[in-house]
Amino acid sequence: MSITLNYGYGSIFLRRMKMPKRIVAAASLMLLLATIMSFAFNSHYGTAGLELKEATIRIINPLSGDRHFYFNASEHPINSVFTVEFYIEDTGTNEDMIGWQITLSWNITVINYTSVWIPPDNVFKDSSYEVITPPNPFFELEGDTAYLTWGAILLIMGGAQPGDGVDVHGEALLFKANFKILQQPSEGEYIQTNLALIDMLPNSHSLDTYILTPTGNSEQPLEKVPVSAEPAQVIIYYLIDVIPPEISDPVQDPPPDNVKPFQNVTVTVNVTDIGEGVKNVTLWYRKNGEVRWHILNMTPVPSTSSTYQAEIPGFENCTWVTYKIVAYDKNGNRGVNDNEKAYFKYQVIPEFPSTITVLLLLIASTSLATLARKERFQRDIRQ
Repeated sequence: MSITLNYGYGSIFLRRMKMPKRIVAAASLMLLLATIMSFAFNSHYGTAGLELKEATIRIINPLSGDRHFYFNASEHPINSVFTVEFYIEDTGTNEDMIGWQITLSWNITVINYTSVWIPPDNVFKDSSYEVITPPNPFFELEGDTAYLTWGAILLIMGGAQPGDGVDVHGEALLFKANFKILQQPSEGEYIQTNLALIDMLPNSHSLDTYILTPTGNSEQPLEKVPVSAEPAQVIIYYLIDVIPPEISDPVQDPPPDNVKPFQNVTVTVNVTDIGEGVKNVTLWYRKNGEVRWHILNMTPVPSTSSTYQAEIPGFENCTWVTYKIVAYDKNGNRGVNDNEKAYFKYQVIPEFPSTITVLLLLIASTSLATLARKERFQRDIRQ
């Protein structure tokens, strides 16, 4: 089979070669990135020469904050679209990242991708270099298995050196993808597929999922760092139970008007479900207008059947904290108590400094002493 690409010299190269389509798909992206890299730096890269530890990517459902996608077919019919987010985590290896490539697989009889994009708040948002991506991901089918390969790289003229990339601390967004549902199960049944990263495609001799870091070595200026990820699970079910869990208003300790600096806050709620029962309860919080939520698992309180608790960490003086409660039942129904979109809020209040406390005590004691002298003086006059 001959494949023609519209990427300059790559078009000529691939027309003359007979290759399996899947290998062409992976090689095509590599060819494009290699063309870019040869323009920006010396186009040699490898995985030797450094002590490399595996980097970690998380495939996230933005609605649940985890790697599970549960869809009730009665609410999500065929052609319904959902979004998947891909984050890279700081593992000590991706301290100077200048590029990445991901190869993803799934069962195409269940779902298929519709679009991929890099949002403004991506991992390279603070870089002064231009981010280069292929105009479209490379897509390939092998039976019922679909493969998608896509990537991005910083365009660094004159050669990438250590320090030119971005430092990833904690978690940073790589890209987002939309998928649509292609199949609906019968009532009482379910279908599923995994969204899995592919380290190396069959018959491939190169990593297909990795991040790139500069080495400072002119003979091998770039290193590929391997990447791992737990597969995301997509389950589409058709069940009669479509009633979400019921979540009470939270009880907060200390109360919202009395949270001191760096004091942990315990939040307690009651969660019940009339169907198969509660599966999990999470507390979502953010501080000072943050966009992304931080998610805490709420644990059952011993000796109770429906009470859950979580602890929000303490923050500095004047920090505003906003939170909501999310619960799923065992049928995938999602319940939210967000105070009717107003959320639950509190502000960390300052404690009186010790000097102010002493001053207030002095003022109070002085006032009492003055009052006592005045009363004695008035008694002396009357006598």
